[in-house]
Amino acid sequence: KSQKFHDMVQEILKKNPTCKLTLLSDESQASVSLHDNVWPEYLKLVELWEVCRSSQRIVAGALAFQLGNKEEICFSHEIQGLPLREFVFDDEGDESEQYAKEVVKAIEKLLVEFPGLDLHDRLAIIVPSKEFRLRFCASLKTELTKTAKLKHLSIILALEASKTIHFAKQNKILVDTIDEMNGLERLVIFGVGLDEKISGDAALANKIRSQIY
Repeated sequence: KSQKFHDMVQEILKKNPTCKLTLLSDESQASVSLHDNVWPEYLKLVELWEVCRSSQRIVAGALAFQLGNKEEICFSHEIQGLPLREFVFDDEGDESEQYAKEVVKAIEKLLVEFPGLDLHDRLAIIVPSKEFRLRFCASLKTELTKTAKLKHLSIILALEASKTIHFAKQNKILVDTIDEMNGLERLVIFGVGLDEKISGDAALANKIRSQIY
């Protein structure tokens, strides 16, 4: 991987010999440590520790998935932000139906706390796999139609949402897997079914850890 990275940098510099190259990365999103001879010697490594955008509570929640020195993080602001919340329930009956019902409850609670909030293209629900998504979406559609305040909402996938400039029908909420959500942002994020223990596959566990981070 180090050689492949070196070749990529050399290709960029060959095409643009006078350019100034800045590469931005995060050790917590990598499969190897950024100090393990990944960077070519001709690149200077600069470490950034100040958080300017995320709230203190979001950073605290991300610490469980973060690598590197966590004690050096500092903030440019004093904004705590909203708490990260857990919705825990007993494992009874059909899994997808249970998750769908709990998500509806969470959406209702969100609208109570923020009355008048327009959820269109602002709510993203992240699920662990395409198989899970297929079952969950079917159950969620059913539960949404049963709820008077939410029956106007419909589901859209990440790819469709990203390539759509104008929504013919509003009130879309995004539901997709971690892989498909890579690089996307929404005002409100629900993580569904992402708390299952991964055992026996360290590479997969590290990949999912980095994606959640």
